[in-house]
Amino acid sequence: MTTTTETKTTTNAADAMQSAITATVNPNEVSARYSFRDGFGHYLNIEVPNGWDDVKKLTKKVLRHDGRAYTFRGWNSDRNECFFHSDGSEITVIL
Repeated sequence: MTTTTETKTTTNAADAMQSAITATVNPNEVSARYSFRDGFGHYLNIEVPNGWDDVKKLTKKVLRHDGRAYTFRGWNSDRNECFFHSDGSEITVIL
């Protein structure tokens, strides 16, 4: 399901129309933070505010970023963050 939201903004009291902005929400996308550790590989970190309830939805997923496949590596319950890793050795298949 894709949701589209339109927001109109004004710049002064005369209600002059500045522009219309359209944003699309994609249910298959999440915000992630990328990092690289020399000797360890590439990582994507994802916030999981609902703890394990969010993590269990992601554990069997393969994330793709910048031509790399990332697989689940673990999570930190104290920081509510899960980790995906890519060192180039992962092989993924499309079912």
